[in-house]
Amino acid sequence: MKIPPGLTFEHVPELQALWAELSEMRLVLDAMPVLMNAVDRDGLFVLWNRECERVTGYTSAEIVGRPEAFDLLYPDPLERGRLKEVWNDPRKNFRDVEADLTTKFGSVRTVSWSRLSATYPVDGWAAWTIGFDRTEAKRNEMVLALLAEVNRRLLQREPLGTIHPFICNRVADIFHFALVSIGQRQPDGTVRMSGIAGPNAPGASAQEIRWDRPSSEGGITGAAIRTGLVQRVEAEQDSSFGSAWRNRDAGRKIGASIALPLAARGAVLGALTVHARRPDAFDPKTVDILLRLTQQVSLSLDYAAELTEIQLQSVALDAVSHPVIVTSRDGTIEWANAAFTSMTGFARDEVLGRTPRIQKSGLHGPAYYQDLWATILSGRTWEGETTNRRKDGSVYVEDQAITPVRGENGEIAHFVAVKRDVTERKRFEEAIVHLARHDPLTDLPNRRVVEENLGRLLARSERGIPSTLLLLDLDNFKEVNDRVGHASGDDVLRTFARLFLETVRPGDLVGRIGGDEFVVLLEGAGAEEARVAAERIRERAEHVPVPEGYDGPPLGVSVGVAAVQGHGDPASVLATADAALYEAKAGGKGRVAVQTQPVPPRSGCFRR
Repeated sequence: MKIPPGLTFEHVPELQALWAELSEMRLVLDAMPVLMNAVDRDGLFVLWNRECERVTGYTSAEIVGRPEAFDLLYPDPLERGRLKEVWNDPRKNFRDVEADLTTKFGSVRTVSWSRLSATYPVDGWAAWTIGFDRTEAKRNEMVLALLAEVNRRLLQREPLGTIHPFICNRVADIFHFALVSIGQRQPDGTVRMSGIAGPNAPGASAQEIRWDRPSSEGGITGAAIRTGLVQRVEAEQDSSFGSAWRNRDAGRKIGASIALPLAARGAVLGALTVHARRPDAFDPKTVDILLRLTQQVSLSLDYAAELTEIQLQSVALDAVSHPVIVTSRDGTIEWANAAFTSMTGFARDEVLGRTPRIQKSGLHGPAYYQDLWATILSGRTWEGETTNRRKDGSVYVEDQAITPVRGENGEIAHFVAVKRDVTERKRFEEAIVHLARHDPLTDLPNRRVVEENLGRLLARSERGIPSTLLLLDLDNFKEVNDRVGHASGDDVLRTFARLFLETVRPGDLVGRIGGDEFVVLLEGAGAEEARVAAERIRERAEHVPVPEGYDGPPLGVSVGVAAVQGHGDPASVLATADAALYEAKAGGKGRVAVQTQPVPPRSGCFRR
């Protein structure tokens, strides 16, 4: 077995333990219910967890180490270039960067990526990121925006000849449909297209579609108008794909179609017809959203000049799964949807006539709300995260956008707040950050955190404020692993970690920097006070119970003490403490040694 320079066979157990901890961290990341991946300095994926596999359809074996992986996920050159520009800059993090990802099966998913690597690096990883599948949420947000815009245009008495093409364009964009059309029933039995859009739209002709004849001339559009029922077919199973109103280009690569009748006041007024390339495009959630869209289009056909603003708002806001409330200009709640009740526990009748203050958590200061009100009263949309309370008193975090709505006189009359519960997302992010800065076995701060705090204490020492570092090494720990196994060794490490925390002062930092080596930072303590603290730790360590079945030499701890002083750096302080620890070990273990003179850092481990 070839040993790397600076190491000996004595280091093998420590390296094995460190590798086990790294493997444990990888298992945790792999099991996270969010997308987690990492790339190395060559831009190749080195981590691709199970949630990535579920969302994209690509297995870890198909992505990790594959140079073409990024091209598979982002085949659009513009989207790929935009994402690589921020992804490949190792100097800075990014947060909530949304990108359209193409799955193995050809569908498009919107994923929001955030990178933590610039602040919390992992050896061998140039970037590691967390992702949230925002496809459904993003689609709901865009549908809500579409409905709100249709409301605005109707209130401004915009003609249907411009509203319906706008609806078709947005539906085609939101759902990536090949062809979307709105057809109006005519008294002479024909169907007049008032809107048509999508990549296949240029190939669609203006030839006649009829609703009054049960023939291929009307296809599913005519059938939906004639019967008042939803028509749904697949390309290989239905002759309506050869309808006369479309030529070959319009029907190219169509996998499935659906036509939804537009009805109001008991009469069928037309149909919303959608053609998709994928046979499975019309899943229940998509169909439900399309059905709700037909309500809006139906109302636009029959009530365009008569619908009031509140009626339009109700139709639009009930069509989305996000919690929504509508307030008056002074903040009084006028309307809330069912999703708001599901998220907060407040029924609509319980909040009408009251203000959002009933959810106030007390965790935001006056300046927070002053900024919010100043923004929306100026006519701008306010976006941000708010910590609120549910009816049962529990606290949660919501991401919300509050948009002003102007009346016919141009003055702000209402506010619409669209909300999203992000408590789980925040919890996952905090858990990942914690994992990056803490030892997985003992949950103590890791070497990175120790060095950050040591740098801070060095800066304080230049202003005359003393501090001290204790470097602790467990005596005979290797014997535990050899005689009763690594599981018992892990229990011993956790026991000593608790002992160190209980023995030092509140606020003193206790960290594990590797193997059986721990650090205690005594802020504001001089050498003598540190020596006393080290002796107290050593004495208590002598009474730590040994694992069941262990018959080896007694366990204990040796301590090296070094002052945090001068213009040094963390490495030099650790090297000084390491020299003191070496002296303590050489004197027979279970001892405390104080090193008063700085020692230059040595390469390699601090192990003796």
